[in-house]
Amino acid sequence: GGIGSCLCFEGYFLDDSNEVCQLCASYPTTGCPADQYWRGCRSRSDASCVSCHPSLTSLPGSNGSSSCMCKAGFTGPAGGPCVACPPNTYKHMAGDAVCTSCPLNSTSSANSSTNVTDCICTAGTFGPPGGPCTPCPLGTYKNSTDSSSCSSCPGNTTTRAQGSKQIQECVCAADFFGYAFSVADRLQSNCE
Repeated sequence: GGIGSCLCFEGYFLDDSNEVCQLCASYPTTGCPADQYWRGCRSRSDASCVSCHPSLTSLPGSNGSSSCMCKAGFTGPAGGPCVACPPNTYKHMAGDAVCTSCPLNSTSSANSSTNVTDCICTAGTFGPPGGPCTPCPLGTYKNSTDSSSCSSCPGNTTTRAQGSKQIQECVCAADFFGYAFSVADRLQSNCE
């Protein structure tokens, strides 16, 4: 029994010394700054602005830990826990939204990507960061995952398909005969 088993209303705490509900510290007139929230009290000095977890953010004036939301590049429910967006995805805004997959033929290599421009074109495709990524045309190839353009096959050679990823895919073009082979990533050809 006794008053010790009673609960005080929101904004009050139970002072054990005299078993009376006392008013918590005052909420700041300007509210808590961004990335913090107002935590109610369990004792007179306990109420304060508290930092959100590093993967969380909050708007200025937030009240309660559920006001903290996942930062851009992280996903999860309000109040956390948040997990980093995995490679090949991104999330550009704070909140509980899921991570978005990179556009077709592009990838992001890092965790916690925050923008579609973190997605870069894969080997065999070209385009700006964030896409669209287009397959390399016939007669070209690209062996890197970046925003570079496709390289042309050497004289009298071409590729059999669009989207070629290696110089080794260059073969003698139509109406040319001979051979094309690669030595140390350099194409040797005798296509005549």
